[in-house]
Amino acid sequence: MLGNILDKWLSSYSRIDKRVNFRVRFLWSLRRKYSKQFRETRNWERFKYMNNQPVSSLLEKNKKQLPKLEILILSKESDFSLLPLVVRCAVDSTENPIDSVRIIVPDRDLKTAKKLKLISPSDSVVKVDIYPDSDFLSDENAEVIKENLPERFGWIAQQVIANVAIQKSEERNVLLVDADTLLIRKQTWLNNEGCQILMPSEEYHTPYYEFLGSLSSSYSRAEVSFVSHHMLYQVDILRDIMEQLGGINRLLRKAIDWTPKGEQSPFDLKYEPYAQYIFQNLRERVSLQKWANSSLRRWENYEDPQSFQKLKRLSKFYNSVSFHHWNVNKGS
Repeated sequence: MLGNILDKWLSSYSRIDKRVNFRVRFLWSLRRKYSKQFRETRNWERFKYMNNQPVSSLLEKNKKQLPKLEILILSKESDFSLLPLVVRCAVDSTENPIDSVRIIVPDRDLKTAKKLKLISPSDSVVKVDIYPDSDFLSDENAEVIKENLPERFGWIAQQVIANVAIQKSEERNVLLVDADTLLIRKQTWLNNEGCQILMPSEEYHTPYYEFLGSLSSSYSRAEVSFVSHHMLYQVDILRDIMEQLGGINRLLRKAIDWTPKGEQSPFDLKYEPYAQYIFQNLRERVSLQKWANSSLRRWENYEDPQSFQKLKRLSKFYNSVSFHHWNVNKGS
């Protein structure tokens, strides 16, 4: 009972109106004392670092002639009930001009996805295109994953697809948004000087960073994570990174060969190769901002007017909300 109360209280510090101070440290220590799992999975310094970032980015100072972005979303049928709202929120919350939205779905879900109404009529100037996974996952890479880590095929394939899709973009900048996450506060993601937002997260899965460190000295100082369920990519930078690492085909094989036996989440080829590189090597092009994300139980109807009222209230305290697949109980 006490543990649940403390967990809820600590999670409230992800709100944009709260800062972590010495009083929080006392209750954090109390939570550690009574929970082995908490001690093993949570880190005070990362929790404090994540939640004490600026609420507003320096990029907000000059919003004239901002660079255009493409929105990219990888989805599957189990997220289709939420997808129209994911698209609408991503478009509405972005100060940078949006001309196009690209959605990638499993081949088997393509027909169903094309029947969805993905933006409101007022957003008709935004082009929405839907593509199958097979346009971005080669048969060769699919076989490599199936032969070596078949039980994690979907998870690894999505990383490869996202990486390839960003590199193939016809736009110079891509905002990748997870299909279970709603962006609910206005953001300027990138300015004309090439400076972009990064949002630190508390999660720090050590194998991700050990693998990156094995690839290059460019990743040797990974002490903070950026697994934030959305990220702005400057496409040329990602292309340069992947060229240095030998391309996605080679990187995938290196990742699989490196994977420790029994490790279920051994590497990340989607968020961290890009975020860690620019944070460690192009720091002048990074503006840190508080993540302010809330994880919620899945709602029964995302199109219900009450749902929009809830999102409006939540936007006063959070930048985004996530409805993760494991959080399936109805409620708010």
